[in-house]
Amino acid sequence: MADHRVIAVLEAFKTAYEGLPIVGDNVFTGRIEDFENTPSHSLFLGGADVENQNNAFVDQVQLIRDEVTVVGKEHEVDALLMNVHRDAYAAIMADPTLGLDYVQDTMLQSMSEPDYIEDGNRPILSAVFTWRVHYRHSYTDTSA
Repeated sequence: MADHRVIAVLEAFKTAYEGLPIVGDNVFTGRIEDFENTPSHSLFLGGADVENQNNAFVDQVQLIRDEVTVVGKEHEVDALLMNVHRDAYAAIMADPTLGLDYVQDTMLQSMSEPDYIEDGNRPILSAVFTWRVHYRHSYTDTSA
């Protein structure tokens, strides 16, 4: 049986982010265990909703939570966070379908207020970027 479509969406985000200039391979599905692997993206499933439904197809919206964490010098972490986000935004907007034939569109929905975390002398900054993924599937599709 095929993976659920939402898992494929999450993996498509991971693939789009891997190898970006600042983050490199520090892209995870789940929370990072330590701050040595930063800057990083931690990807989580958010809420979902049905937008439209008839006897042929269902339009759904799936939220993807992208928790971006950076470590740096106090006067640099804000700019580093936004540069990581800029690269991620460009990667997703290069193909808003995420390379998946059932994805209609992807857009940034929101950004949380950055959270400063104290860790000795290293300032750590984290923010959640919420992406809205609109996809369509057959009314009877069990992998949706």
